[in-house]
Amino acid sequence: MDDFVCRYWGKAQPKNPETPNWHPLAYHALDVAAVADALLAKDLRRLEQLAYRVGVQTEALHRLFVFLIALHDIGKFSRYFQAKSDLGPLGSLPNAPHTAHDDVGYALMLDSEFDLAPLLARFFDVDLDGDIVLAAVAGHHGEPPTDLSNPKHGQSNHWLNGFGSKEISDVRAFVEATASLFPPLSPPLSFGENAKLMSWHLAGLTNVSDWIGSSQHWFEYQRPTLNLADYWRHAQSCARQAVEEAGILPATSLANVDPKHLLPQLGDHPLSPLQEAACTCVLPSGPTLMLIEDVTGAGKTEAALIVAARLMAERRAAGLFFALPTMATANAMYERLAATYRRMFETNTTPSLVLAHGKRALHDGFCDSILDLASNNADEHVYAGSRDETRSDVTASAACAAWIADDRRKVFLADVGIGTIDQALLGVLPSRFQALRLWGLSDRVLIIDEAHTYDAFVGRELENLLEFHAALGGSAIILSATLSTAARDRLAAAFQRGLGCARSPITVLDYPLLSVISSAGVTSQSVSTRPEIARALAVQRIATVDEAVRHALTLSHRGACVAWIRNTVDDAVDAADMLRSAGLDPILLHSRFAMVDRLRIEAKVQQLLGKNSSPEQRSGIVLVGTQILEASLDYDCDGMISDLAPIDMLIQRAGRLWRHPYRNHARPIAESERAFMLLSPDPAHVADADWYRTLSTGAAAVYSDHGYVWRTANTLERIKQISTPAGIRNLLADVYDQSGAPQQLQRSSLDADGKRFAARSIAANACLEVAKGYNGNNLTWTTDQIIATRLSEGPTVAFRLARRENGGIVPWCSLQDAGGSLARAWALSECSVLQRKASGVPEPTGALAAEMAATKATWSKWEREQPLIVLDDAGTGVWQGIVLADETKRNVYYCEALGWQLAPT
Repeated sequence: MDDFVCRYWGKAQPKNPETPNWHPLAYHALDVAAVADALLAKDLRRLEQLAYRVGVQTEALHRLFVFLIALHDIGKFSRYFQAKSDLGPLGSLPNAPHTAHDDVGYALMLDSEFDLAPLLARFFDVDLDGDIVLAAVAGHHGEPPTDLSNPKHGQSNHWLNGFGSKEISDVRAFVEATASLFPPLSPPLSFGENAKLMSWHLAGLTNVSDWIGSSQHWFEYQRPTLNLADYWRHAQSCARQAVEEAGILPATSLANVDPKHLLPQLGDHPLSPLQEAACTCVLPSGPTLMLIEDVTGAGKTEAALIVAARLMAERRAAGLFFALPTMATANAMYERLAATYRRMFETNTTPSLVLAHGKRALHDGFCDSILDLASNNADEHVYAGSRDETRSDVTASAACAAWIADDRRKVFLADVGIGTIDQALLGVLPSRFQALRLWGLSDRVLIIDEAHTYDAFVGRELENLLEFHAALGGSAIILSATLSTAARDRLAAAFQRGLGCARSPITVLDYPLLSVISSAGVTSQSVSTRPEIARALAVQRIATVDEAVRHALTLSHRGACVAWIRNTVDDAVDAADMLRSAGLDPILLHSRFAMVDRLRIEAKVQQLLGKNSSPEQRSGIVLVGTQILEASLDYDCDGMISDLAPIDMLIQRAGRLWRHPYRNHARPIAESERAFMLLSPDPAHVADADWYRTLSTGAAAVYSDHGYVWRTANTLERIKQISTPAGIRNLLADVYDQSGAPQQLQRSSLDADGKRFAARSIAANACLEVAKGYNGNNLTWTTDQIIATRLSEGPTVAFRLARRENGGIVPWCSLQDAGGSLARAWALSECSVLQRKASGVPEPTGALAAEMAATKATWSKWEREQPLIVLDDAGTGVWQGIVLADETKRNVYYCEALGWQLAPT
């Protein structure tokens, strides 16, 4: 047996006591290469598209990729790596220096000492493309390898000390033997500038192949008894099973798109004009961006699904990813699609549906839908969360492969992924395994909902994401009711940059509008609106909070349901207190609730004011909340009050007023009484720079461009209505395309402009550049838990709330509400607060210290860093604890109705 098989271990953490203690490095290399081979063979369409884009033959690119991926762990031949375990045949080496084996592998493939260039040159032009191509393979741990020859890294050539003549000889023998498994390419492939584009695909494929090829479930440790050719056949057999069971092979999408089949919720209702346009519009060849601008209720989501299904039917995408602004909107979309997403695929397939955001483990529907393909036979698929379900139950429900579901980074390998925009943005930031995200996403239709909600920082990241997506061959759909023309133009231009074509602006200003951007140019078509959602909504200004309270009181006493949207949590809490003092019992919703209470309140709002609520349930309900009520929940109210905010926010808020037309005949107030009540200072009287602060100092900080805010108030005071769809474009233009404002407010606008410019600059500098290739971005990679996708008011602290019960400490969330899981109960007891309001808790002493230590001992290592607040019952449903704010002890109060409140100083 060859020494390079017998002498070197590649894996040495056996899970099965019946297998050997270590797995040969040469065998592991072929395990991973075999996975890549199986993936490329099973998903030939994707490989054909990439080969066409980089100008080579499909079969040749396939052979090159598999050969190169077999070399991904070549750095493990180093004696220093082999010394990490005494299980291998070489034994341990005391005090062996540490250098990452992926860095070593990258270095040795390029180093003349190993003389690998002639072997590599059988397949590709090493002199022209070697640096870029080999870095994509070596960077299989989620980030580009470090160039060890660069003196700035302080490594010099010390890594070479890990290789004596024997190791160098064995490296060459391994590469020679591996190369012999694949016929050489004649002529060898040459990519030039296309190598940089290809590097992103190769890095992602290497990542996913290594993840699957490292699984002992599919690739058990083997003794070194087979030569490389025989083991290659064994690895190929294992790989075919692995890629089938992992669930990452695309399900077969429908070849013909029937909107009535795709959207059963429409029933006998006709398609909306927008949905009709989605069925009939021309989809140019190649990567395509569709930008849909229409009012709330026009069926934008359904139109996007129709277009996505058409692209999938044409085999231009294998699935889709829905990116939403918040966890709440992602949860709602998950529940919405869970019942219908299968209709995009053939009935004999089991497509996967995955939810991705920071708190997805708290979503019961998602947790119950994980289809455990990895540990059950094909005819015994069961839910990980419900082991007694049958195969027929599973195929009738939302399901996803367990291998995909165990990591948020794999969501883009699912047939249908739903998550926050942050998950997609991590693909264009130096986040580890971002190439895996990009690799999956490039074969999905990227649907970006509520595109207008993103600030300058996220907006710039989103532009970069669209540039990457277009460059890597993906198509996208952007949905918005209130996108400014400037933001729309930036998004379209970013996609065109990715295509490498000249910028062609969207010139049509009609609204609603459907625009299609491709390498062929830009086409736009105006779309009519369903009569029942076209309306002119009266806007009436009120000047004081007392007036707002009286209006809510009057409508509630008449049986109407009322929503009041405030711009800050503190203002929302104050409003709820005033309404209670007036004799009402409002529902309060904001971000400073423990997760269990927030989910409960959101469910209550959906129950009382959602699509299926009855007149009896809705009667007299008063709902008070923050921007959560602006877009995250689908509810309908008879009356609405809103604090003054920029116009696009107000249009979104107004969309919840008389949202469901089928209720209009039975509402407790007449249509002539319907009005959007705007709590605003008078735009005609701006005495000083504090004009907006007189309404709320907090709101003045949240919406710091008081020029925007004043133009909003002034325009609405002048026209006194929000007309949809006819007036939307003009409203947005009056605020965002104009620059006038009273002199007293111009300083705030200048300051806000500076902050927006700075935010875009920070985002641009933080993002990767597709044109530089995988190893050409001089950025520091880090974990997705650390890297920031958004600028915020400041860092937040996730406190865990505990209460005393029967003399002990228990989570705020009961075990019953957590389904009996203590870990889940603690997760549902978290409440995030801005660090400037509360940074931690005082160091416990005595018995409390012992109790808290015992409690945290049940948490995972990283969870133990979270501060724990022990709340004592203060009576009347209020609980009291102590936090640190500016290093000073402060009382904090919490209750199910009001959430977190910091005691005044």
